[in-house]
Amino acid sequence: MVGKLAVGTYKSVRFKVGLPSAVNSSIPSDSPDSVSLNHPEMWFGSTAQPDGYCFLHVSGEIDTSSTLSGNMTPFQFRIGTNSNYEQVIMPLEYFTVVENQVVFSHIIIDYSKLFSGIGLNDPANLSILDPSDNSTLPGQTVSNNIPLMFRYE
Repeated sequence: MVGKLAVGTYKSVRFKVGLPSAVNSSIPSDSPDSVSLNHPEMWFGSTAQPDGYCFLHVSGEIDTSSTLSGNMTPFQFRIGTNSNYEQVIMPLEYFTVVENQVVFSHIIIDYSKLFSGIGLNDPANLSILDPSDNSTLPGQTVSNNIPLMFRYE
């Protein structure tokens, strides 16, 4: 369950991916979100600050050959920073919330959409590891692609 809605008819779903700047700049021990933030896998460095948090970490291997011959190359995208806080606005799909009834909106995430517009044959485009990488063209492209990942089932 993501949240509670008032009874009524709605025309779409929208949400944000990432962390608001107040949370992104907080120290885990000082934040009400400390349970979520106090995990080294969410940090860009060896400590939680001063670089903010990594809210999307995707890694694996991808075929970078033009013929899709199985030439697998590792990739790693660690997306964070205040500028990459993305809003997702889903297409129109009306639904009604009725009192004391559960309503589902099934959303699928297609991670391949992160690669849209990325030159996969350039190894420099396959590694976004820190806040400075997030401000490069590949980092901004991956961040801008986040809203494209989501679709209704």
